[in-house]
Amino acid sequence: MLKLRLLAEAITRDIAARVAVALVQPTQAELLRAVDARLGMDAQVRQLFHLLRRTGNAAAHEVQHGIGYREGLEALRVARELAVWFHRTFGSNPSFQPGPFRLPDDPSQKLATLQQQLEQLRGELSDAQTAQTQQAQLTRLLEAQAEQERAMARHAQEENAVYQQLAEEASQRYAALQAEFESRLNAQAQRTTQSVGNETLAGYSRRAAEAATHLQMDEPPPGSSSVSSPANRAKQKYARDGNLKNR
Repeated sequence: MLKLRLLAEAITRDIAARVAVALVQPTQAELLRAVDARLGMDAQVRQLFHLLRRTGNAAAHEVQHGIGYREGLEALRVARELAVWFHRTFGSNPSFQPGPFRLPDDPSQKLATLQQQLEQLRGELSDAQTAQTQQAQLTRLLEAQAEQERAMARHAQEENAVYQQLAEEASQRYAALQAEFESRLNAQAQRTTQSVGNETLAGYSRRAAEAATHLQMDEPPPGSSSVSSPANRAKQKYARDGNLKNR
């Protein structure tokens, strides 16, 4: 907008020089009035000059001027029309025909494209950061898993060493108990052999006879049936065997 205002001021000064208007440091409004008074400009042309002057001043001096892309495009059209009017009026070709007006690139569209690209980059960055965070978490989990496996391996080795030591101690204890048991058996056998050696055959005979008296308890009482007891059957068999041998 400022450059369009400067263009309008330059055209005004050029026209003033051509029509012999000389003012000392005039404002644009004062110079336009003087040129209009000398040249007798068309009202529409005069309005175009004032439009560029007002919008330029607003853009230069007002913070919230409210001039956007549409207002800027309209001012550009006005400046083009003034330039064509000036060329036809003071140029060498009064029938000058300019080409079609070409719209400049919409900065808001570029801004929207840039914002879209920026959002896309932010999304990719966020995805990359998320992936990086997930990779870091995965790395930490893998490290924790490896450390846990190493700890379990160390614990297993320690338990194995303890179990091996306990097995060795148990084996030694078993060998000692086995030796003690064998020693006691040998001592008991020696004592038994000595005891049998000290007893007489008469003692054994007496004990055998006493034991045999218990066999008489199997005899049936007087008046009972003639069924033989096991002891009688054994005596009868012994008697028959003796008779057979004597024959």
